Amino acid sequence: RQATTQYSPTDQLSRTRKGVMDYSRGSVEAVAKPFRGPWDAEDKIVLGIDIGTTQSGVAFAFLQTGESQVIHRVTKWPGQEAAHQQGKVPSLVWYDSEKKAVSFGAEALSPEAEEQAEENNWTLARYFKLNLHPDDMKAKHELTFEPLPPGVPLQKIYSDFLGYLLLNTRSYFEDRIVDGKRIWKRYSPEMEVIIAHPNGWGIREQTFLRNAAVDAKLVGSGHATNKIRFVTEAEASVHFCIYHTNLGNRLQPGANFAVCDAGGSTIDTTLYSVVSARPMLKIEEKRASACVQAGAIFVDAGAERYLKSVLRTADLYGRTVDECCKDGVKDFECFSKRSFSDETKEYHIKIADSRLNNPSIATRRGRMTLPGSTLKSFFGPCTNEIFASVDEQIENLNVPHILLVGGFGDSPYLRNEFKNRYEPRGCQVTLTNDSTSKAVADGAVIWSSLSSVVSRAPRSSFGITTNVRYSSWLQEHQRRTPFILADGHQWVSGCWSSIVTKGISLDAHAVCRQSFSRVYNTSTPNLSIFEVQLLSYASDDNTPWSKSPQDLLLPGFKNVCRISANLNSLSGALERKTGNDGKVYWYLAFKVCIRFGGTELEAYLEWKEHPPFGGPSYSVEFTSIKLLVMLFGLFGSSPQPEHYDLGQPLTGDPKQQTQQQPAVILVLGRSGSGKSYLIDAASRKELNQSMARHEATIDVVSRRVVFSKGTYRLVDTPGFDNMKMSDVEICASIIRYLRTSVRHGINGVVYIHQSGDSLRSESFCKYLTAISQIFFGNLGLSRLTILVRNVEPHSPTNTHIVEDRQNTISTLGKLSALGANIVTTDNHTKDFINTIEAYARTYPVLLPVQYNRPNITGDLEMILYKTPLQTHASNQEQLITGFYERKLHDLHLILDNRENSLVKYRDALHQLEKVRGDLQEAGSNLRQQLQQMQHEYSSLRSQLQLQENFEQGDIVQELEDLNRHVDDISRSISAYLTDNHVLPMFGKDPAEVTSKDARNLPSLLELLGVGEGKYSLILSPEGKGLEIESFLDFTIRHMLCELLVTAVFRPFHPSINSEQSAALLHAYDDIQKRGKTSNKFGKMALIYF
Repeated sequence: RQATTQYSPTDQLSRTRKGVMDYSRGSVEAVAKPFRGPWDAEDKIVLGIDIGTTQSGVAFAFLQTGESQVIHRVTKWPGQEAAHQQGKVPSLVWYDSEKKAVSFGAEALSPEAEEQAEENNWTLARYFKLNLHPDDMKAKHELTFEPLPPGVPLQKIYSDFLGYLLLNTRSYFEDRIVDGKRIWKRYSPEMEVIIAHPNGWGIREQTFLRNAAVDAKLVGSGHATNKIRFVTEAEASVHFCIYHTNLGNRLQPGANFAVCDAGGSTIDTTLYSVVSARPMLKIEEKRASACVQAGAIFVDAGAERYLKSVLRTADLYGRTVDECCKDGVKDFECFSKRSFSDETKEYHIKIADSRLNNPSIATRRGRMTLPGSTLKSFFGPCTNEIFASVDEQIENLNVPHILLVGGFGDSPYLRNEFKNRYEPRGCQVTLTNDSTSKAVADGAVIWSSLSSVVSRAPRSSFGITTNVRYSSWLQEHQRRTPFILADGHQWVSGCWSSIVTKGISLDAHAVCRQSFSRVYNTSTPNLSIFEVQLLSYASDDNTPWSKSPQDLLLPGFKNVCRISANLNSLSGALERKTGNDGKVYWYLAFKVCIRFGGTELEAYLEWKEHPPFGGPSYSVEFTSIKLLVMLFGLFGSSPQPEHYDLGQPLTGDPKQQTQQQPAVILVLGRSGSGKSYLIDAASRKELNQSMARHEATIDVVSRRVVFSKGTYRLVDTPGFDNMKMSDVEICASIIRYLRTSVRHGINGVVYIHQSGDSLRSESFCKYLTAISQIFFGNLGLSRLTILVRNVEPHSPTNTHIVEDRQNTISTLGKLSALGANIVTTDNHTKDFINTIEAYARTYPVLLPVQYNRPNITGDLEMILYKTPLQTHASNQEQLITGFYERKLHDLHLILDNRENSLVKYRDALHQLEKVRGDLQEAGSNLRQQLQQMQHEYSSLRSQLQLQENFEQGDIVQELEDLNRHVDDISRSISAYLTDNHVLPMFGKDPAEVTSKDARNLPSLLELLGVGEGKYSLILSPEGKGLEIESFLDFTIRHMLCELLVTAVFRPFHPSINSEQSAALLHAYDDIQKRGKTSNKFGKMALIYF
């Protein structure tokens, strides 16, 4: 991809950062850069989400017009609080036996959650991201997955976890942003959500994530297509690195650089080339990006396999292998994996408490000692696969820079291996000083604001399956069954026609088009179901076929989406031609178009029309809602059925029916005409009673009502011209209902028409034509009433209706001449009731459609899918004249309505101007005050939104590492003293020596500040001494901690705030309740750390 980012030297810095990049040849300083300076568009919230295999992160920006653009990383998650505030949270969800999510993130790792899970039979969803990987990735890497909680689908896990992220992001936003609650309430419904995903994911995975985000209520379903966008993790990381460093200033046009995003499960590698460096940095993808399964979790899996093999036969002193493995892997993740860098050193993994000693497995006081070579074996398979992927990307190219990012990229061992492998080749490995485990979420926000992608290299080829002319001498053709189309030629199916080629960079705004055609043996084919199946091909081979002779997709091909269009309403798209056999056929040419303007594929159809009135042809681009549904979530369409179910026709001769109760009235009309409203209103006791908004009717339903003149059965029908059903489907459903539920006939038909819709429109003409010709046939229209709503008695609209009734050429005039009743109403429900009661004394009649009338659907399609002008006009001049007369008439109607409204508006405006004059001076003063307050308010918010670059979680991690080093030092010294000096000093086995054996016990008690008879580090409440090695370990640790506090912490950090202090005290109280420690050192160490 070619991403455009603008960083002007004159831009003011929005914040300051310190530090340098770890660069092998020269320093790349970490500097802060605003996103193109102040934001110059409307205010909005942008959310960047990275759901990783093991850890997830969220960043956001509240972009204000004229203010600097600042990223905030969410660092406050439940279960982490002050002790572990950091920009990532574990990707974990506990589910109870009712399949309900009950614990998330860091809280899911707490002892309380684990206890409740064991007691209540909860199930943990972990590493669930692996289940979403495409099938080819799963097969290639032979992935094994942890089972999902029983009965919980993957989409629910994602939506639950996204909901958890959103809930805590909102809380953090409202706390950190000035006036955050009001801003979130106002802007969050329209916020932009950027979700990052691995390079290897495509439309299927993007659709899945979009649906999960909608379920989690990140955005509404109506905004999902526009408000949820996707970016690859590698591209987000590039923007993070450019934003956090001055790397962009070191890159020159034509230079190549690679980005390796090493995450929890996937390693994404992308090669970029610099198009231009100034005034803005533009980069493009050089090759299709790579994605392999070699992330950090596979290192953990190697450690787990090793521990299980070693511990399987060992004496664990009452502990199980699974318990020791679980503790060991957790400790390995937190410490040894993070610190491992030298295979010649030894490393320690805590697998149990200090009571476990077993020399056969190199375990002393709960710590297993492992040589560095063993840890290297855990990393080996992953590093080999990573290097193979990177080598493939940079092969035969000069790549002077490699950026290593991602959580796994923080590993010292992986960083050293990268340097050792690529620096001798002239590749400088760049490492940011800020932990890149948070790069993706930050980068997603930056990408949304800065990216101007001008070139993309697709990871797959895209095209369709077509037919090819049969050639009997070709072996592959001989294996396939030829068939003859309407053009008289023989063809075979299954040919692959590529539109976009894998790995070839495409301009982001360019459209790839490929011409195709279809032939028909009739001039009026059913084009209501015009579909093209788009395929992808992942292989590099240039294959001529996409399907086997058995019509099955060949290996490497996948269905991407179905592009569908309803072309029935087209005119002039079909060309008449003569076939090879001398017969006439009709030819339809069209183009399949693909564009990669965003990170999501866009596909549509184009065709060229030939107007029926002559003149130049023109192209039509089809981008209907149905197509968007195909592309953004519902792979495979919901096409209209080829056969319409009309129900079983009545038998026998139609004859006069006897009068019946209730009278059946069929109510028709266009969608939105108010049919359902009138039926509902008429059935209520109080006509002025308020009613809720009516949804569009999609089924034929009836309602029994009682008026003064009798009982009626009002049949409500789906409205014509709606988004859920075609007009032919609507008519078919009405016919089916008449045949099955109205077997004794109907008393009348009422067609509801809104005055806002022109009575001379094409749609009005074709709907009433279908009703009169198909439904009534030769019965005449005496049972048809056209009720025109919202017509005031003396309005111009009423005048035009009267004129139309007298005009025998107009649709209304023709219907009136055939006996139809034309009624106008000013929208009173009473007028509708009067219309219904007019049928009180009529006899029911059976309509022709209730019998086996031939070719009903064909005639309906001819009427509803053909332009009424073509149906009723006799020559081209009359067509053109009639068309423009109707347009002119419609414009006159609109003009009349506007003139009436204008008079009312002028009167209202006169009154408003009078009031405005009284308030103008006061308003001017208020505006001046408001501008001043807004300036001060925006300045304050901009200052308060600047975020500290060094997160508290990073500080806590450093303190934990320091605590681990103190622990290692004290253990090492105490072990040395015990092995070499206890026996000579006390004259007995060290295992038998305790602190109670001290030569001068009173002085020792005094030295440690313990009174006589009190339990302490030396004596237990029962008067027993602590075994000597543990005593030495705790005492040395105590001395080191005290030195650190007195010499380092207190001089430089004399105090902490009350919130942190309260959190630490809460943590200490919690540990005390669990009985984890009861000695003086335990209390002191916990307070210190």
